[in-house]
Amino acid sequence: MEAHLQYRRARERALRLLALRGRSRAELRKKLAERDFSKSVIDRVLENLGELGYLDDGAFAVNRARHLAVNRLYGNRKIEEQLREKGISREAAKEAVREVREEFPEREGIARYAARKLRGRSPRSLDKKDRLALARALQGKGYHLTLILDYLGTYEEGTLYDIE
Repeated sequence: MEAHLQYRRARERALRLLALRGRSRAELRKKLAERDFSKSVIDRVLENLGELGYLDDGAFAVNRARHLAVNRLYGNRKIEEQLREKGISREAAKEAVREVREEFPEREGIARYAARKLRGRSPRSLDKKDRLALARALQGKGYHLTLILDYLGTYEEGTLYDIE
């Protein structure tokens, strides 16, 4: 009887957590473990929610990647890092990013972020200090340096030029 009661409580807790926002299996497992539910009860709850379609790491990864790319304007590296922190496998994270980038290319994210930062100014009109600051900010957002330099107009045919 006690095991059934613990299962019901764990399932109710999991459903409340999922009602707030989508979560990965690993996140939900961690949250339930923090409430001292047994491993076997947590496994049963996760299995049940997966069968019902409430828990799908692939769909979660794509939705989270889309949010990070479109709303936060993160680059691929940062998105993959964030997904890995949520317990998504490296392969699933890469696949989610690949799917999202078909809809919202990384270069578009760079352009949107730069437009927001520059407030109408052209990146080519910036002095060296401002170009470096923009490049650092874009790197912090998880964009690869070659894409940043290409956007800033300083990368041509494999030759790296000074950001001036």
